[in-house]
Amino acid sequence: MGPRAVATRRRVPALVRVVRLPMGLVFPLRRIWIPIGYMLDVIYTRDIWMHRLDICRATGREMELTPKHDGRMTELVVRDLVGTLSPELGGRAVVYDLAGPAGGAWSIGNGVPSATIRMDALDFHLLASGRMPLSEALSLVTIDGDEDLGNRALKHIWAVY
Repeated sequence: MGPRAVATRRRVPALVRVVRLPMGLVFPLRRIWIPIGYMLDVIYTRDIWMHRLDICRATGREMELTPKHDGRMTELVVRDLVGTLSPELGGRAVVYDLAGPAGGAWSIGNGVPSATIRMDALDFHLLASGRMPLSEALSLVTIDGDEDLGNRALKHIWAVY
């Protein structure tokens, strides 16, 4: 069904794809508008991926991950975070060093990173999607460097799934 679903989404006319939809109020209480094309191409796919993680967690099964597929999902979330998180870092930078096949290391912000946040890639997704509270995430991460900046970066992590 995957190829049919992709083909159907690609048939959405360009004029419709550029229409922006409000995503409601998000942290830090600002309204974001997302083009329908981006919703179909990126967010819908990410949402399906996240439901896969939800089902694995609910059934106690380990999620089979590959760097090519699952790592790409992480890259797409990080790409979105560059726009939303960078302004919250006060002109500084952090590194997210995410463990596991879906992981990698990404710098967000400006300049030389002042903090490195180490966590599992799946926990990163759970936090970014709002499925894991910050209090739980803080018990699962290690912050090297400026701990206040690292905590601020964790507090402001958010992506649409």
